[in-house]
Amino acid sequence: MLRKSGAQPEFDVRLIAAELTKLQRGNAGQYVVCDWSAVERWVFRAPSAEEIADWNGAAPAIKRLALIHSSKWNQHAALLSALLRIGGSEVRSFHPAEREKAHAWLHTRK
Repeated sequence: MLRKSGAQPEFDVRLIAAELTKLQRGNAGQYVVCDWSAVERWVFRAPSAEEIADWNGAAPAIKRLALIHSSKWNQHAALLSALLRIGGSEVRSFHPAEREKAHAWLHTRK
């Protein structure tokens, strides 16, 4: 699980790729929950072409990722979801009240 809380530094896809990679050591195709429900402040900045290229080279292979977040972070979640989907991941967002639903979805089979 990748949990963020409080005030966050500027949205950075390279940092997120590094955090996801750290979670995955030795577990290709991992199922991940990103819980942003306790984030209070997080400035959005669209990544540059260079940052996206870095993401493409550094992001781990993730089979499914469930994002738990309030609607304040929709823009952040949409960008992360798009980057992951390009890499073949399944991604869904859930409101904090749907935490159990997020965990259940993560482990259901298609």
